[in-house]
Amino acid sequence: TQSTGRNLESMMSMFLELDTNRDEKVDTSELKRAFDRKNLSGSDVTYFLSKFDTNRDGTVTMGEFSRGLGVDIEEMRKIRDMLLRQKAGRHDPLPSDFSVVSSSMPLDSQRRIAEKFRSLYSRTSHIDTNGVAIEMKRY
Repeated sequence: TQSTGRNLESMMSMFLELDTNRDEKVDTSELKRAFDRKNLSGSDVTYFLSKFDTNRDGTVTMGEFSRGLGVDIEEMRKIRDMLLRQKAGRHDPLPSDFSVVSSSMPLDSQRRIAEKFRSLYSRTSHIDTNGVAIEMKRY
């Protein structure tokens, strides 16, 4: 569902935010600092570790986190890189005739999706929006 996708994006963004030194690991100190900043409890830290630290070494690797979410680690790395480019202001803007109401998706992904939509829509009769919707789902 759409809310599941947004939650997944939020979880991926959260991991990337927690990994302050960009070593693809969230150790206990990074986790506790982040949870202190967000005013969360120790039980939240414990829950996070129990959910994602599969080898119980006190560190959640990007691989463990990705597997816990059912996401390919290479996809996580792409999203990390897009988010970092976006944060640094080094991303291509969306086409001027597109607008996004709300999304935590990186702008580079939004731009690629907008370009795909434009390409599909321009190749079909404007009456066949169902065909465009089917192709967008596949994309």
